[in-house]
Amino acid sequence: MRFSSTILSLASIGALAALFSNQAEAQCPPDAFEPNDTCTAAAPLSVANHANLRASELDPDHYVITVPPLEQLRVTLWPTNQMAQPFELSLQDDACSMGLADSEFFEDLATGSSWLSLNWGNASLTPKNVRLRVGSILPNDSCIGYRLNMETFSDPCMDPLLVDGFEENDSCSLAVPIVEGYYPGLWISRWDEDHFRITVPPLVRLNIGMAPEDNDAISYHVVVRDDSCATILAGSDPDSGDSNLSCNWTNASNSPVDVRVQVSASIANPSCTEYNLNLQLIPDQTVSDCLNPALDDGFEHNDTCATATAISAGSYPDLRVGMQDEDHYSIVVPPGGSLLAVVDFGDGTLTDTLSVALFDALTCGTLLDAGELIFFEQEVFWTNTSATPVETVLSVRLVGGTFECRHYDMDISVPSWVCAGGQSDDGYEDNDDCASAIRLTDGVETDLLVQSGDDDFFEFEVAAGQTLTLDLLVPYSGADLEAYLYADDPACGDTLSFLQYVDASTGGGTLAWTNTTGADQTYFAQVRLVSPGIQGCNAYDLRTTGALDPDVTTPFCFGDGSADAGFGPVDCPCGNNAGPGSGGGCLHSESIGLGAVLTVTGSTSVATDDLAFTVTGATSNQMGMLIQGHHAMAAPFKDGVYCMGNETRRIEVLNLDGAGSAATSSSIVTRGAVAVGRTRHYQAWFRDPGGACGTGSNFTQGITVLWR
Repeated sequence: MRFSSTILSLASIGALAALFSNQAEAQCPPDAFEPNDTCTAAAPLSVANHANLRASELDPDHYVITVPPLEQLRVTLWPTNQMAQPFELSLQDDACSMGLADSEFFEDLATGSSWLSLNWGNASLTPKNVRLRVGSILPNDSCIGYRLNMETFSDPCMDPLLVDGFEENDSCSLAVPIVEGYYPGLWISRWDEDHFRITVPPLVRLNIGMAPEDNDAISYHVVVRDDSCATILAGSDPDSGDSNLSCNWTNASNSPVDVRVQVSASIANPSCTEYNLNLQLIPDQTVSDCLNPALDDGFEHNDTCATATAISAGSYPDLRVGMQDEDHYSIVVPPGGSLLAVVDFGDGTLTDTLSVALFDALTCGTLLDAGELIFFEQEVFWTNTSATPVETVLSVRLVGGTFECRHYDMDISVPSWVCAGGQSDDGYEDNDDCASAIRLTDGVETDLLVQSGDDDFFEFEVAAGQTLTLDLLVPYSGADLEAYLYADDPACGDTLSFLQYVDASTGGGTLAWTNTTGADQTYFAQVRLVSPGIQGCNAYDLRTTGALDPDVTTPFCFGDGSADAGFGPVDCPCGNNAGPGSGGGCLHSESIGLGAVLTVTGSTSVATDDLAFTVTGATSNQMGMLIQGHHAMAAPFKDGVYCMGNETRRIEVLNLDGAGSAATSSSIVTRGAVAVGRTRHYQAWFRDPGGACGTGSNFTQGITVLWR
């Protein structure tokens, strides 16, 4: 369980400490390094294998480690009799003020074992102290055993006797001047990048080749950056996971340009490797032809987003684009208007070496649409659904391995697409991705409109065992519509990771999916127009069956032995079940057949923000807390059943009165950071010193809220 960083008063913090401090000590019997519960109280840890260690969410472990100069530290954590996911392993500096490294998770599928590991290098000439933190993130796994292996080892890339003559050139700002030539015997590791600065003459191509001695081509990156280090000019982004051992860049200007060359190793390659670097400067006549004012088109120099040439709707024949001479055009799209740009080489050849893209502004910060290959043309399409004009930038460039100057033709149209009823779009816009999807319940939505390049997204909450059915109804055959159904995951909307797909071009189609997960689940539907067609958009109706009502507050996870998150009913921890159907949590020290009950008043409207929770029947004159979770669960914990997690937020500290009652007074929307269409789960946790199980605290039942 990971709590948010909500700011509490000193009194509240003291009350929470009193509520949970005894529990933390009870959960984890002291090991040989206790008490090491904070970064400042870290216990010294030597280079060795340390066993019989224990940690929990409320009782983390901290260690201080001395790393010799010019050596690497590797820490490996193995859990005791379980998977490693519940653990957190991180490294901080000696002042406990800055993070140095986080761990990676590893798993052996053959044996089922898993572990965490992190690395950090001391590149200085003096020993360094660092602080290691080990913690648990699962509240229902109160104390977890583990062992640590500490290693330090020499890194050739840090050894002054082995480093090459260009060190320290470990960052772009420390780049070392270099000239054309062949440079053997250089060294690199994931912790020790190399950066060089080279001047490229006008109309000259810089070719860069990198050859590692270990021949591991997938572990290295070569990148060309501008002289400010802010922009990648050529090569793959090292943070993207792509790899490349060579790249090239042409200075398409009429003056010399300084660039930075970055050579780095991937995160998957911890070793230090020798490599050879080859730099060539080659005149590029084909690019110079493209830049020749007598040969190039009249829109130069429009080589960047910032220098885009303003154009309007019309036909533009016989334009020229070079491999290092991109073209950019600024086009204003009025409110409700759509931009359709069609680009081809004009000679009937395939345009797979032509890249066309549309961006939102002169900074080219947001991609609006990428070119789609339609026969011998590249097309982009985008609709301005806002109430103000939008200045877009159309980018045309060559891709591939051949440096050349090519002719192309371009047609630009900016029509105001109109669908049925004279509307430019329906009232649900902008529901253009899964994050902005509109929550729907059972019923029929009529006169919806979808435009090419402006997909519609809808969200549905489906109960366990329920079947969601979506009927897409279109007024005529040939509408060229299609629909996708997705689970609630990061790939939502990619048209690849769907649960179901339907082609609705023949007058309609149906998506149907049964929720077999054992818990309420969220699903998303994407409706898209495959191509612009005659009008650029099409009308459709959507009929929904099997979705939950969007204004729902549902009690769940009761302390009567019926709590079930899909893996079977769960009893209270020590047989302290409440009576069947009692509607609250497990029995506590003052219970008379009933556990504490959580109720809710107000609406689930995010805009209204008047939702409030009330606890009744809890332990009198004690402290409590309302908590919120993203996912429902049911696990015995303390004297009750824990009902939610991943992630969990503390919403408000509660002071229970003499009757064991308290009500929230803060904004649930603000403290819970909730949004329209999201489901969250709530439960009250309260102190109970004389409880049946002796852990000192208990819970109410849970309440699920579907925010609208």
